[in-house]
Amino acid sequence: MVSQQSEERKFRSNNMVYILCGIDKSGKSTVIQDLKDLLPGAVVFKIKNKPKDGSPDERAKVQYIYDELFHQALQNSQDVPVIFDRAYPSELVYSKINRGYDAFYVVDWWRLDESLKDAAKLIYCSAPDDVLVQRFNETGEKDLTPNQFKEVLERYEMFLEKTSLPVLRLDTTKSREENKELMKQFIEQ
Repeated sequence: MVSQQSEERKFRSNNMVYILCGIDKSGKSTVIQDLKDLLPGAVVFKIKNKPKDGSPDERAKVQYIYDELFHQALQNSQDVPVIFDRAYPSELVYSKINRGYDAFYVVDWWRLDESLKDAAKLIYCSAPDDVLVQRFNETGEKDLTPNQFKEVLERYEMFLEKTSLPVLRLDTTKSREENKELMKQFIEQ
């Protein structure tokens, strides 16, 4: 059912949906603040739904939730821009590492990605490894460890190579003004 819904929906809107992704502590929260400045009135969705385990029921539930959320967001984006703080790209990346299954090869996720290609843009936040380690140490991150960085970053690269969405890569160690200008150009494209 989920795949039929995703496949049938070809989303179009006057405004866009923006999906922010990147490894934990990559600077997404700061980038979202700056993106909201560039998109007055934008609505931000922070997705917290994750499968409790790798069971088929839990995975299907999360796919259905994402499908519905994007459908609703894209309807709303006709009036205001919508920003997702994480979304399905993170599920594809983190599923193998933290959830006991690999969503990367599930066709339904890629159907959702394809259905969004004319209505959504992706902003990928990154920082050098040493900066990530420093940020992790400062905040006491518990969901991910530095020895998992390499695999997470490799899986994000796999996603970025395969996604249908336009991608802006931001190095969050650069100045906020510089990154804001890059986002402004990306928005206007």
